[in-house]
Amino acid sequence: TNGSNVNADPNTEKDFFGHVGIRWWGQRLGFFGYYSPDIYDDNQRETATISNGGIMSGRQLANRTYSFGPDLTLSLEPVDIPIWLETQVLFNRESDPTGFKKAFSWWGGFTQLNGKLPVNAKFLQWIIGYARYDWLQGDQFNDAAVGGVTGPVKPREWQVVGGLQWYILENLKIVTEYSRRQFTNNESAPQHQRVTDNFFTVRAAIGF
Repeated sequence: TNGSNVNADPNTEKDFFGHVGIRWWGQRLGFFGYYSPDIYDDNQRETATISNGGIMSGRQLANRTYSFGPDLTLSLEPVDIPIWLETQVLFNRESDPTGFKKAFSWWGGFTQLNGKLPVNAKFLQWIIGYARYDWLQGDQFNDAAVGGVTGPVKPREWQVVGGLQWYILENLKIVTEYSRRQFTNNESAPQHQRVTDNFFTVRAAIGF
């Protein structure tokens, strides 16, 4: 599986993933796992070399990748209170992301609280409000000592999101959302890196 490529099966290797879960009285506990013998293909490694302005060594070395972690949903809907909490944590590792035989590991996840308000209006089915916190923490990565151009980096990132979704029809909703995100790298030299952004959006979504 690869959701970032126009081809249905672009990788040189077959990837495997699975999700198992148990449900009880509106609650759910699950576990997700993903493994790829190589998430790059030969062309990606060649075109993204340092000589072409990229970060790759140009060596045809596999980048084995795995992700795994639990997910949990707690809901008050069984007692007729339309509030539920969703959370997931993922642990990730790439064996050789830049082709210099340096592995990179990180972990992160999200927690989102949702609430649904029924509306008795002709063109408005219901409103859902939500608040979410995302985070990511990476281990230190530095391939500069072995000929690369990436590092030293030790990424930290968080994001808070709040929004409302107006369901005009069962398959049509209007979304208003605000988010604030911050990325930091306290390993960079000669000075630390920090990027903060604020984003507000209004959009329509249609489902079929």
